[in-house]
Amino acid sequence: MDGDFRMVKQAKTHFLNKKAFTMVEIIVALVILSIAFVIIAGQILFTRKGAQTTFDEMKGIAYAADMIDRIKTTPYSDIPLLNNADDNEAFNKLKIGVDEMARVQKPYERKITITEVQQEFNKSDKFDMKKVNIEVKWIASNPNDKGQIISRPVSVKLNTLVRKLVNY
Repeated sequence: MDGDFRMVKQAKTHFLNKKAFTMVEIIVALVILSIAFVIIAGQILFTRKGAQTTFDEMKGIAYAADMIDRIKTTPYSDIPLLNNADDNEAFNKLKIGVDEMARVQKPYERKITITEVQQEFNKSDKFDMKKVNIEVKWIASNPNDKGQIISRPVSVKLNTLVRKLVNY
């Protein structure tokens, strides 16, 4: 029984002598943590670039949707046929006032095309409609991995149909 007590005492003594970390262990832990932080920082920067691109695209979609909403609220007979018209021409021909968003949406270029189409469901039912195409273009600029600015053209296209109301 005395031998068992001696083994417990030796194990306890060994554990008490090994209280502190060695300098090598601390340096290894710091190296591992710094590598992890570098990887995490890279992911944060990559995500930030993606978020900016998404934000720019959402602004372009909103700019196109704004024009579609304006056209949809215009009486059918007042909607002119347009072929790749810019904002000034479209606002003048649609008679919808001034574009409050024009100064805010400076880098975006909006083109409007409105054509007339006829939908036939059967021989007696024909509906006059106008097809509205809105294209918004802009130049996206992002720095690459080497810090150089890379520019590329981006565009968003939205389409809708505006139907002449029969009982209007």
